[in-house]
Amino acid sequence: NRPERANPYPKRVMVFSPHPDDDVISMGGTLKRLVDQGHEVHVCYETSGNIAVGDDEIIRFIAFVKGFTDMFDPENKKIYTKYNEIRKFLLEQKGENDIDTYDVRMLKGLLRRGEAKAACRFMGVRSKNVHFLNLPFYETGTIKKGDLGRPDVDIVKAVIEEVKPHQIYVAGDLADPHGTHKVCLDAVLAAVDEIKDDAWMQDCRIWMYRGAWMEWEIDHIEMAVPISPEELRSKRNSILKHQSQMENAPFLGDVVLTIPVRHDIDFTSETVHHSDRCAVLCVLHQRTDSNIGRVGLDLDFAIIIESLDVVRKLFVHSINSFPFLYLNYNTR
Repeated sequence: NRPERANPYPKRVMVFSPHPDDDVISMGGTLKRLVDQGHEVHVCYETSGNIAVGDDEIIRFIAFVKGFTDMFDPENKKIYTKYNEIRKFLLEQKGENDIDTYDVRMLKGLLRRGEAKAACRFMGVRSKNVHFLNLPFYETGTIKKGDLGRPDVDIVKAVIEEVKPHQIYVAGDLADPHGTHKVCLDAVLAAVDEIKDDAWMQDCRIWMYRGAWMEWEIDHIEMAVPISPEELRSKRNSILKHQSQMENAPFLGDVVLTIPVRHDIDFTSETVHHSDRCAVLCVLHQRTDSNIGRVGLDLDFAIIIESLDVVRKLFVHSINSFPFLYLNYNTR
């Protein structure tokens, strides 16, 4: 009754992350376990995430670059010119609703790539297996994104064909404020649809994961994979690598909490409402039929289930004293 096959081992695994932090926020425990089990894990960041970086982060970032130049290359006038230009734009010229300049957008993307690399390095993902796709639909410089286009699908298709994975994980939480997750999901599914008849694809399984903003309904869950307190700490510490996305990051949603706290809180009581046993669930999956194989759904944050009369008061401050269970809800 295994939801996922044991062989082949080790597997080539691809995790598609719409933004440069969705992987560790939504399935960091799964990611850590896959790496520790010896699988070849690739992480593909589909967009730059540059609009979610505050201006203060870039001012601090370029101040570091200037200090570095002062120490090691004080004759580099180009760096000083660019520093003064960007600093003046952000502090003096940019209005409330103005679009960032190309240089500022590139720096914000660079900052997020650095944070993503640090998180992957902490998790044990090899640097050569970290892919930044920078899908064109996202790069409008505004909250409103473009439509999915042929270049987006081609980029995703190329990286899948390069790796030829046995497992693909894609974000299935479509509740993000500006629709980026849906477009990123559509890009992967469109690419897979074009290569689904290739011989190697017959041994590829596709799983979908969700994060703290949108849980799977309890009747849709087919697999729950427990993670240890140590693995949960690894997940939390990898999230902390994304410093630009902490308290002051734009688009955190209606609940104003730092990200490391959000993934330990039960936001929708419906998931807990249908269970009356004590458990800690860290990864929940659903599998449904599809013409491209199995589609799984993954929720990777801790939920404490005690009893029906306390489900609306669930805040996870410590999980060390609670048991871990493996739950398999077969919907068919």
